[in-house]
Amino acid sequence: MKRILFYTLLFIASISFSFSQGTLTGRVTDNNGELLIGVKLLAVEDFTITTRTDLDGKYTLKFPNDKVYTIKVLMIGYDTIITKIDVKKSEVITKDFTLTEFKKVKEIKELSVVGKRNKANDYYMEKIKLNSATSIDYISSETMKKTGDANVTAAITRVSGVSSNGGLITVRGIGDRYVKTTLNGSRIPTLDPLTNNIKLEIFPTSLIDNIVITKTASPELPGDWAGAYISVETKDYPDKLNLNIETQIGYNAQNTFKDYITSDKSETDWLGFDNGFREHNTGNLTMPNLAPTSYQEMVALGLGSYFNQIGVNGWTDGTSNSNLYFRMGLVQLGLLSASQINDNASYQNALQLYNSNYKNEAFEKLNPNGTSYNNGFNNNWATKLRKAPMNFSNSFSIGDQKLLFGKKFGYFVGFKYGSSIRYDSQGVSQRVGDESLNYSLEIQDSALISRETNSWSAICNLALKLNDNNKLSFLFMPNFTGNNDVSKYETQKLNNVEDINVTQNIFYEQRQQLIYQLASQNYIPSLKMKLDFNASYTAGKSVAPDFKATEYLYILQNGAIQGYQFSPTAGDGIRRFDRYLTENILDSRIIAELPLSSTKNKFLRKLKFGAATQYNYKKTDNDEYRVMNGNNLSQVQLTNNDINSYLSPDKFIINNGILDYSYQPFDFLRNHSFGYSNVIAGFAMTDFELNKAIRFSGGFRIEHTNIFTDVDYFHKMGYERNDIRRENLGGFAFVNAASISETDFLPSANIIYKIFLKKSFDSKLRFNFSKTLARPSLRELNDAAIFDNEFRTLIYGNSDLKIVDIYNYDFRSETYFKNGDNVSFSLFYKDLKNHIEMGFGSAGITWDNIENSSVKGLEIEGRKKLGKYFDIRANVTLVNSISEFVRRDFQVVDGIKVYTIVDTVYRTMFGQAPYLVNSIFSYVNDTIGLTATVSYNIQGPRLVIAGSIKGRPDVYEISRNMIDVKISKRLSKHFTANLTIRDILNTPVKRSYKLPSGWVDYDSFRYGVNFVLGISYKL
Repeated sequence: MKRILFYTLLFIASISFSFSQGTLTGRVTDNNGELLIGVKLLAVEDFTITTRTDLDGKYTLKFPNDKVYTIKVLMIGYDTIITKIDVKKSEVITKDFTLTEFKKVKEIKELSVVGKRNKANDYYMEKIKLNSATSIDYISSETMKKTGDANVTAAITRVSGVSSNGGLITVRGIGDRYVKTTLNGSRIPTLDPLTNNIKLEIFPTSLIDNIVITKTASPELPGDWAGAYISVETKDYPDKLNLNIETQIGYNAQNTFKDYITSDKSETDWLGFDNGFREHNTGNLTMPNLAPTSYQEMVALGLGSYFNQIGVNGWTDGTSNSNLYFRMGLVQLGLLSASQINDNASYQNALQLYNSNYKNEAFEKLNPNGTSYNNGFNNNWATKLRKAPMNFSNSFSIGDQKLLFGKKFGYFVGFKYGSSIRYDSQGVSQRVGDESLNYSLEIQDSALISRETNSWSAICNLALKLNDNNKLSFLFMPNFTGNNDVSKYETQKLNNVEDINVTQNIFYEQRQQLIYQLASQNYIPSLKMKLDFNASYTAGKSVAPDFKATEYLYILQNGAIQGYQFSPTAGDGIRRFDRYLTENILDSRIIAELPLSSTKNKFLRKLKFGAATQYNYKKTDNDEYRVMNGNNLSQVQLTNNDINSYLSPDKFIINNGILDYSYQPFDFLRNHSFGYSNVIAGFAMTDFELNKAIRFSGGFRIEHTNIFTDVDYFHKMGYERNDIRRENLGGFAFVNAASISETDFLPSANIIYKIFLKKSFDSKLRFNFSKTLARPSLRELNDAAIFDNEFRTLIYGNSDLKIVDIYNYDFRSETYFKNGDNVSFSLFYKDLKNHIEMGFGSAGITWDNIENSSVKGLEIEGRKKLGKYFDIRANVTLVNSISEFVRRDFQVVDGIKVYTIVDTVYRTMFGQAPYLVNSIFSYVNDTIGLTATVSYNIQGPRLVIAGSIKGRPDVYEISRNMIDVKISKRLSKHFTANLTIRDILNTPVKRSYKLPSGWVDYDSFRYGVNFVLGISYKL
């Protein structure tokens, strides 16, 4: 396999040779950073060497001879640029030109060759940020390489106002539904039953050019966000052959080469998916008849026709005639004569013979002997210890530009594989308090918590330039991730020192996303119109094939374990769960752009309009199976803590009429549901420079929302809202269908004021107002109560949730110095109506609308060069929020919620961190090829689970200091080595109850200090 891969790479490299002719390539823009289409470039010495820039502002000139050429760059209304190029065969020179308003011809006698301005570096992104009509921030591939961040989640937390929690992003103190994440501007599925945003850790930084974080709204962007609109931009094809290979190995001081808790695994776990090892066959599930009636026994013994002939079609034990019919059956079996039918002594003798010889026979015929009631489940209950190997990742990418049928064809192909283990032997798992104000919590002695992750991602990006005015591109990106979460923890009640409760969970989940994106860029010269079309379809699937939850007790005496108490029906019992989630998204848009002035006009003035549609379909199926006691009255004892022996397959097989255990399905109707969301939008806007100082960008967007979700069966049967047949067992309200149909008008306006003070820097003031919204997710609207692995409790939705209306006000002052330094200062305020929060409900965790909430804050960020080699970037965000929260209790009366207002409190808004600090200190010496970076991140405590029922405490994520270091050294022209040390302080990820007496841990986990050594090859 390795040999095949080597020769494949060699073949690809061999066909991807450089241009045989000398080549000059690059882009042409105006002073505003706008790409210029149709700019003419020619060689004075040979007028046949000529070209025009395409719709990307790109050009390519090819030269047949080695000589110095004089190049003219011309466009009406702009100064002509004249420069000289010393061309050599097989050499590619990259140069960008910036045309200025017409004054006079400028001659450049010496050529200053610069690197290709591509979207992977800071220079390009700084220009985009400076000239953007909206307030944006970014992190480029160049910066990601410096910090050593392996995935987008780690990288994006370097940005001002951005923090992460479990792979999810919070911006300006708010997250989840208020942060919209896209891939190249298009939505992809979350594949998460509880959250509204994707976990960015699925995207490896090796396949990413940059991440753009837009913080103020604009009509061409979707309207359902408030904190930030994030676009993860994938790698584009290069102008010449580019080959990258990188291998990394990681040592974790906390677990590498040490024992960690794990479980049985399939042979394909290393590929990020299960090969069927955890699957089970319940298609022919038959429940045992553990307590058959005497009539059922007689039928099983062949007396059914006899009783039918005498007109007896059954009886219920204990009724007046049941004993007589049973005695008649004993007569037919020859155990009792007809004359003895009323003789009690003879009857007792016959009954004894029946119980010893016939009853088991009848039982086995009713429940065929040898039939397994394990229902195809593997006996893989037990956790085990293994030695943790080193973490590992490998990435490969190749790209080039060729001629295909006479057309320019570019490609970029990349692949990234990673395998990692994180383990904490001293973790804290959730402690659940009661609903009184005393908070009688459990004491946790220890928790073993691990996660094994195997993932791979690939990208195939193809582009075909049909002509200078039309280009097509296609992207395919598959992502596969498999996580095996194993935990075992012990708790002891404060008022009970005689036993220790042991809980064990084994949860495996595999996720896959197949992303297809098509884009068309077009320029219509007669109308001077740009027309862009984008369509993205993602097929997403999440499978949790066998989540196993067990609970038992250590029986203590004088502090020593005297035995084990294990009952399938005690505590949470012994349960297995399956979850199958399918989520597909089609996201498409078309945008037209027209200039509002001629090229002779030096001001940027254009009109944009377009339409978009987004369709999301989601299907969820949950199955639950519980281990139930059989008819073995003596019961099996748990010995030596050996769960696999206790629940071995032979215990699920009838032996001599005895069955120890069987599985009982709890297939509630509510476990199978579907939903869809369809959003249709249109917009119109203008980007208009009134003069040199003032620029206006704004307009309006109209979005129509159509959301529907329901339980499969209830929808099929056409049950109305609050129909008594819409059952939801366990004291919950009815599972009602949820439907939202709403049209929203979303205006936005950006005003940019340029301050002209000195030529050494550019300074701007930005003012923004916009109205945006946030929609409840399909899961949040679904009333069904489903058991969740992370919280280990029931999660149920709220079909009464409303769309959130958000009014955004932003101000930013930013200054960019010619030497590369910059500083910015931002103020923001957001007013939210019907803000949605997750919190404790009456029987688990649910969601609710909060009528009035607001968030306001300050962001300060800057970059400063310190001498020739040093550079520091830092940002600070201070946020304050308030929610006017009406605490409500409710009871379910005849399946309908009846609310009672308890009180009104004012507290921090859900998900909001009061402060964020990021800094990156870098040393870059290109002469010796050495780069060193130290980065720091911290966020303040933020509310992650709200106490929505009186007496339940709020849960906060506690502050965590993060320090990372990366050192990179160029070894030769093509090879580079790097060392990354992540999470040097090993501060725990901790969530805690906020109690009157102080903080009490809810859960806690340390990742361990990671040392990652990498070596890369670049052609």
